[in-house]
Amino acid sequence: MPVLSTVGAAPGAGGRRRFRERALERPYALWLLLWLGAGLTAGPLYALAAWCAVTMAGLSGLALTAVGAAAGFGGGVLCFVPDDIAGLAVRLVGLSRARGRLAAGVVTGTGVLPWFLPTAARMPESVGFPLLCPEWLLTLVLFVAVAGLLLPGRARRIAAGGALLLVVLSWMPVRQWVIASADTAALTGFGGPPRDLVRVVDWPGMHPYGDGYAHGTMSVEYDPYTLLPVPGGDYGTLLARRAGTQDPCSALLATVASLDPGSPVPACRSLGAGLWSTGDCALALRSGGVLVQLVESDCVPGEEARLESVIRTQRPAGDLDLLGIGR
Repeated sequence: MPVLSTVGAAPGAGGRRRFRERALERPYALWLLLWLGAGLTAGPLYALAAWCAVTMAGLSGLALTAVGAAAGFGGGVLCFVPDDIAGLAVRLVGLSRARGRLAAGVVTGTGVLPWFLPTAARMPESVGFPLLCPEWLLTLVLFVAVAGLLLPGRARRIAAGGALLLVVLSWMPVRQWVIASADTAALTGFGGPPRDLVRVVDWPGMHPYGDGYAHGTMSVEYDPYTLLPVPGGDYGTLLARRAGTQDPCSALLATVASLDPGSPVPACRSLGAGLWSTGDCALALRSGGVLVQLVESDCVPGEEARLESVIRTQRPAGDLDLLGIGR
C-alpha cells in the first residue's frame, strides 16, 4: 500500500517535522485519509491477486479466503514497520508501535477480504472494470469503517460501526446488481440467445469460450484450459437449439457434416435415455424441449463413453457459469 509509505517520504528532517505538525492538527481525519488511500491502491492489487490465485494456483473456498486475509494482514503489518509510520500512528490515535502494526494488519486483512470470498473471487476474471467499481467503492468504505473503530470516542466508533453495517447490508445487493448487469452484457455479446439455450457442461481440462447465437442455435466452444493459446489441439463444441419435431439423428448428422465438410459421417444410433450418437465424437441429448449436441474435433475410437459422461452434465448456465464463458 504505497499511500502509507509516503508518510515518511517528505524530503529532509525539516519536511518530515512540518508534515507531522500539520498531521497533528487533524489527527483522526488524517488517520482515516491514510486508510482511504490504502483502500484505493489495495483494491486493484488484491483483485488481481484473487484472479491469479484462482486461475494459476486453483485455490477456492475457505483456502482462498484464508490466504487472501493472511496476505492482507501481512501487507498491513509490513507497511507499519518503518519507524516514521509507526511513530505517526502512535501520535495520531494513541496506539503503541506494536499495536499500531497489529491494527494495520487487522484493517488491511479485513479490507481486502471481500476480494477473496469464494463467491467474489471469480468476479475479476469475468466482468469489466466499470462493473467492478461499485464493489471497489464498498471496499473503500470497509477500510475506513474498520480503521474508524480504532479511534477513541464512543460517537466515532458508533459512526464507524454504522458504516461497517452499511457495507455488510449492501454487499450482496450490489453484487447481485453487478452480476445481473454482466449477464445482460454477456447475452448481448453472444447475439441475444434465449437464456435457457445457453448451456454448459463439466468437461475436465476444458474451458468454455463463447461462440455465439445464430439461426436458432447457441454454440459454446470448449478448449484446453491454458493461460496461453495452444495452436491446433483438441477442442469441442456444445450446441443447443429448440428440439421441435426434428429427429435428433438428422440434426446431429447435419451438425457433424457442417463442422467437418467432406468427411464421411458415421451412422447415427440411439443409446437410450434420450441420447443419440454418431461415431465416437458426436452426441445429441434431448433435455426439456432443448436439443443439446456435443461434438469433439479430434477424438479416438472408444471415447464415446467419456463424452457421454460429459454431455450428461449439461445444464442451463447459471449466473457465474454465464460469466465464466470467455469471449
